[in-house]
Amino acid sequence: MIKVLILTQGTNSNSGWGRYSAQVIQRLKEKGVDTNILSFENKILLKENSLINFFRNIYTVRKIAQAHDIVHAFDGWPYALYGLYAVLGTSKKLFINAVGTYSIAPLDGNVLKKVLLTNAYKRATTIFAISTYVSDELTKRVDDIKVKVVHLGTTHIQPNIHFNDSNVVREACGKHPIILTVGALKKRKGQLDTLKAILSLKKKHPNILYVVIGDTSDVSYTDSLRTHARENNSESLLLVKGNITENELSLWYQKADVFALNSVNHDGHFEGFGLVILEAAQYGVPSIGSSGCGIEDSIVDGKTGYLTLQSNVDDIAEKLDTLIVSKLNSTDIKQFARSFDWDHTATQYVEGYQGGHP
Repeated sequence: MIKVLILTQGTNSNSGWGRYSAQVIQRLKEKGVDTNILSFENKILLKENSLINFFRNIYTVRKIAQAHDIVHAFDGWPYALYGLYAVLGTSKKLFINAVGTYSIAPLDGNVLKKVLLTNAYKRATTIFAISTYVSDELTKRVDDIKVKVVHLGTTHIQPNIHFNDSNVVREACGKHPIILTVGALKKRKGQLDTLKAILSLKKKHPNILYVVIGDTSDVSYTDSLRTHARENNSESLLLVKGNITENELSLWYQKADVFALNSVNHDGHFEGFGLVILEAAQYGVPSIGSSGCGIEDSIVDGKTGYLTLQSNVDDIAEKLDTLIVSKLNSTDIKQFARSFDWDHTATQYVEGYQGGHP
């Protein structure tokens, strides 16, 4: 049995990262892989608020890795670096998932981080990029590495549940169409651009409602949405929800007419993929989402939704109105979502484990 040491942030299903990690680990176990998880969530890895903790993590990971055949880092910085020092000077294999910002941004910033992360990528047996965009951005920056695009799967969030939650019904009462965004409220997710586009359509669609679900810890950005709605006499058209239960999330997916993720490449940060777009697609909900980032792999333009120009409110509004007025085939959308399967993702990881050498 292959023994794999997994380095990740955590497996809590309340976040996209957690759902991704948990689903992969579950499928690996089902395929007979013996997994051991080191994360900040289970407190085996220490928060990097000091150089001492950073070196303690390196020591901890290397020590525990001695009992494993493979080390698999579920993102670039810092997990790939911990993985590098766990296998350095050994014949153990190192695999790295290139997920998004923290797989690429360190290569453009601090020289020391660039050198360290580059060495980790070059030592890796295979780097699994979660989208074509991430793969391209990585190979632009690091030569002589083996990169394979392996899409993430889509987590099934109770797609058969009935829309019967009284609170959700009350909040959505009389509103149509409902535009939904799921993701932390911050500039990179582009919720403000989406809101501006929606408000430009309110004369044509006076009962339109924009529902934004996600972490609201970026208070300044969250307030900017509310302020913009208030200044345009449109407070009733915006509903901001914090982190909610999986059950309520399912209800909003079921109620939504269009899903929107108009992300922006900002200060080296970008959208690596579009898992929430695929979650919405399980319900036959079409999406609009930004081109020029990993979202391109999660939308078939013109079939399951439309790609939008980043920060272009007019383009966002036009594509949004098109989806409101002209419905796309929900069967095609659901079928596309089903093509992203966690079992397939894990199978490709296992095939990588079983072949090749560092």
